[in-house]
Amino acid sequence: MERKGAIIWFVLWFQSFCFVTIADTGSCLIKQDSASIVGTPTTDGDSETTYSCVASDNCNYEVHVIGNYESSNGRHGFFTERVAGDTDVVVSVSGESLHPLILVLTSYEPVRWRLSVTSGVTIDRVILSGYYASTVTSSPSNAIRQTETLRDPDNHYGYGTDLGGGRTAELLLYLQQRFGPVTSFSGSYRADRWELNIHRTSGCSFNNMTRNCPLPSAPENGAVNVTEVQPIVARYSCHEGTLLGPEMRTCLESGWSGEEPSCRT
Repeated sequence: MERKGAIIWFVLWFQSFCFVTIADTGSCLIKQDSASIVGTPTTDGDSETTYSCVASDNCNYEVHVIGNYESSNGRHGFFTERVAGDTDVVVSVSGESLHPLILVLTSYEPVRWRLSVTSGVTIDRVILSGYYASTVTSSPSNAIRQTETLRDPDNHYGYGTDLGGGRTAELLLYLQQRFGPVTSFSGSYRADRWELNIHRTSGCSFNNMTRNCPLPSAPENGAVNVTEVQPIVARYSCHEGTLLGPEMRTCLESGWSGEEPSCRT
């Protein structure tokens, strides 16, 4: 009986180590080699296993994530100085949208990301994240409006299953908290080239949420602030120690969660 229990424990531990449980990030649920895909990875011209998702429930931003564990020509390992390898990302953009376009490039090992972007297209922000520092360049050189590097390597990298290391769920939740749910995620253990095909649209499929949650009123002698990205949240405030009820309410399909708070007079 003890041996059987030990075997079950080992199997559960092994599954938790090898496969990340993707947290709720809108309708973006990561699958292996899905037929619906935005990014296609290759190494030396050969296709790679891909972990990906595509969604359309962010009404404010387009957030596309590309994740490698490593590039193919970098140098790294135990007792070896790490040297970044190259990963080319060919970004093809069609359609039009007023939403800012954000591209997240994440890896465990250091990578020199080299973007080639459709002429006339501007990426509003490129976010670099990884356990080891990476860099990014673009062609044309003015294709990137702003570059940002995440400073918390413990959480902000992943390529989908995270076999061998990574925290995809934490990365996606972090991005959701800042921008709303990701529009696409494309990850592979190794790649020296990605082809990212983005079709932009002006709409989203989340409008029913704002329709079900009318703008809340501020409590007397207090204030309310409503976020503009998903999930839509109302935060209430009063003078210190006078709030009666929940500090935060979330917009659900059935309306606002919880009871409407008030301020003690």
